Amino acid sequence: MKTCWVITNHYAGIINQALGLAEHLPVVITHKKVTLRPFWHLTSPYLMWGASHAFTKESDSLKGPFPDLVIAAGRQAILPALFVQKESKGATQIVYLQDPIIRRKAFDAIIAPRHDHVTGHNVIEMVGTTHRVTKARIEQESEKFSPLLSHYASPRVAVIIGGPNKNYRMDEDFSEELIDQLSQLQKKYHCSLLITTSRRTPEHVIVALKKQCQTSENVYLYTGEGANPYFAFLGRADHIILTCESVSMTSEVCATTKPVYLLPLKGNPGKFADFHKHIMDTGRVKWFDGRLSDEKSVKPFDEREAISTALQKKLQWI
Repeated sequence: MKTCWVITNHYAGIINQALGLAEHLPVVITHKKVTLRPFWHLTSPYLMWGASHAFTKESDSLKGPFPDLVIAAGRQAILPALFVQKESKGATQIVYLQDPIIRRKAFDAIIAPRHDHVTGHNVIEMVGTTHRVTKARIEQESEKFSPLLSHYASPRVAVIIGGPNKNYRMDEDFSEELIDQLSQLQKKYHCSLLITTSRRTPEHVIVALKKQCQTSENVYLYTGEGANPYFAFLGRADHIILTCESVSMTSEVCATTKPVYLLPLKGNPGKFADFHKHIMDTGRVKWFDGRLSDEKSVKPFDEREAISTALQKKLQWI
């Protein structure tokens, strides 16, 4: 079987995307976490000079024997991938997740979101991102958290709150609107709410949600303390509502069989507008308008198998 190095930094979101792809390929995986020394961190990927000295002592070794394949994700992984390609004298094929911006032709394959509008003979497009959500993991986590969540009555609505980014904001008005929307939802459907925030969620949003829990029944709120029930929420929920600023979160929840609704945010969507159009065109996602669908189960939207097949063809493995 072919060997594969997955090269990433230490960010969980990037790691999940890269391993989510590798785990759908017929390869033996070794995960290499790298960090670049300050000079190269600032100049990567634009400067390759002295690449052999670019890695911190904490980085995993990139010495040979080299693998058949490298899957790189995250800006700091571009220089290491090109370094391995050079040191292996081209024997190692290199793949990059997202858009490397420069040296695109140097990669054997680039797997990029359609909304990034990356073109080239080596480009494979996807609507969202790869990830590690699986039916088995959802079932396992649902069972693990069953004693905690089973007494929350159906219909159960998972509410996933992310955080602001350069395109979207979450101000005080958002907190007020969110609480009002959730209150109206419970009044209309007598539903339970399984709410989780993220590390990016502003404190004023968390404070508002905690007040909501104190005044409403059938609300469970996770804000980062203790074991994370995120995957159990995906399994236990009958519906999933999430904020619209994260391509990766949207891709993950679309891999379930639950109806999915995006919660609009204020701001300038930029390229997110293209992503939202593409994911809406699949019929898998709707904008949240206060109503829940009558659908009990829907077909998952999951591109990983198709991307895996397309990549193997691009690499001439099949």
